[in-house]
Amino acid sequence: MYELILCEGKTDAIALSYYVIHEAQYQFLRKNKQPVPTLSNINENLLWYQNNSDINLAICSIEGNDFTAAIEKVMQYNKDNSVEDSFKRIVTVMDHDDDKIQEKIEQIGRICNSASDASIPMLAGKWYPYTYENSFNYTVNFEIACILQPDKEYGALETFVLQMLTNGDAEKESVAKQSKHFVQNFSSATYLQHRRDKTKAELSVAISVMWPDRTFETINEFLEKIEWGKFEGFHQQFALLNRLGTIIT
Repeated sequence: MYELILCEGKTDAIALSYYVIHEAQYQFLRKNKQPVPTLSNINENLLWYQNNSDINLAICSIEGNDFTAAIEKVMQYNKDNSVEDSFKRIVTVMDHDDDKIQEKIEQIGRICNSASDASIPMLAGKWYPYTYENSFNYTVNFEIACILQPDKEYGALETFVLQMLTNGDAEKESVAKQSKHFVQNFSSATYLQHRRDKTKAELSVAISVMWPDRTFETINEFLEKIEWGKFEGFHQQFALLNRLGTIIT
């Protein structure tokens, strides 16, 4: 059986990789051991994992963050391939930084409804079961969930990371607050023109203040060294992923 996590980029994939290895008990697969299914029409650089039940999981970053197009391609792939080679569990992990985020989730729901001849309204934070018929006239069960990060406020992975790094520490929370204030009030005709850029800058400024000796690390290098599992917020954020690794018949 195959599972798929769609996310927005390499930074998100780092946190998700930690979760599937340390919390969901998957093992990373080297290229010479990766399974057959491919989604090269979305992103050929899939990260593959496998658990003790031989369930294969792929993490795929979406070019341009177009989850609607990605889900359409995954559903077409599923319909064109055998039950054994289809992705029977799909998760989208999306930044909560868009006023139209619910509209995007509803678009994903409409694609799944269309493929399954269903009419299920989709919201973030829940699993939804579907059934479709593939090109070989076999009935296939699959399920899908959308995760927003952070789930309770506008932001992105960087917002979530900053919340974890402060972790109730009054001094660090003060640094985070001042970093946000500095970035939000920064004025330039060229730099930090978009909310997404400002969200990244807030984390970078806070890291530079709290850990100045790590200023020259890339954000990905910094994130790879975080022991995500010790943060309760990390477990809460990705609680839906506890379903990974269970069989769908």
